[in-house]
Amino acid sequence: MKRLILNLLRQIHVVFRRRALPDRVAIYGHELGPEYRRHFKECIEHLLSLGYETVNPRQYVASEGPKKRLFISFDDNFRDWHDTLDMFDELGATCTFYVTSGVFANRSTIAEQRAFMERIRQPSDRETLTVGQLQEIAKRGHTIGCHTHTHPLLPDLPRDKWDREIAHSKEVLERLIGAEIQDFSFPFGMRRDFNSELEAYCRSLGFKTIATGISGQLYQKTCQPMRIHRTGLKSYISLSENIKNLQLDARIYGALFGRSVIG
Repeated sequence: MKRLILNLLRQIHVVFRRRALPDRVAIYGHELGPEYRRHFKECIEHLLSLGYETVNPRQYVASEGPKKRLFISFDDNFRDWHDTLDMFDELGATCTFYVTSGVFANRSTIAEQRAFMERIRQPSDRETLTVGQLQEIAKRGHTIGCHTHTHPLLPDLPRDKWDREIAHSKEVLERLIGAEIQDFSFPFGMRRDFNSELEAYCRSLGFKTIATGISGQLYQKTCQPMRIHRTGLKSYISLSENIKNLQLDARIYGALFGRSVIG
């Protein structure tokens, strides 16, 4: 019954809750393999043609800046991010990569990398970044954010494990790229995957922004602790359908259910 109600409410939003694209658009993805890359590039080119400018997380939430802002981000740790650096240069776009710091290809075992891929529901043979590739991504002008050390479901962890997963991950990434890590995104990213205590803890570590993965919340006003709501860009649908997803105003749906209206 609950699934039936959710599907009905999703359909109502698809039909009745579309608006003009907001001035601030935040999108996210995960892998950047060849098929996804084609859809991603097409969508970014379209948004740039509409006058959007790519920004980092703190620029996205700032009170001043470009009127039309595009925040592009990716979660987890995929080697194919590095393969697309020339494409980003060609687009004139900068991205934010929220990195899981405990599974670099040259610093973790094959078993650890495969367990990570299974945890994030990816094929176990997918490759992760090396430290050198992460450093090049940062040197090419992209923002590195924190996405925990091993990508656990944080609310299931006891408080004494938060330091290892979040504070330690922040420290690892700062050592590797030689810069402060100011941005964080929660693993899995739905409302059930974080809570106010975790947000307060992240703020105490010095994070300036915290990103979710709850699609349909782009019309939500920025509030403390500087939360960024992102809508997922899908590789298996057309450009027009992805743009329609960005136009969904699902604030009510998100408040009621804490999940993405587009699934």
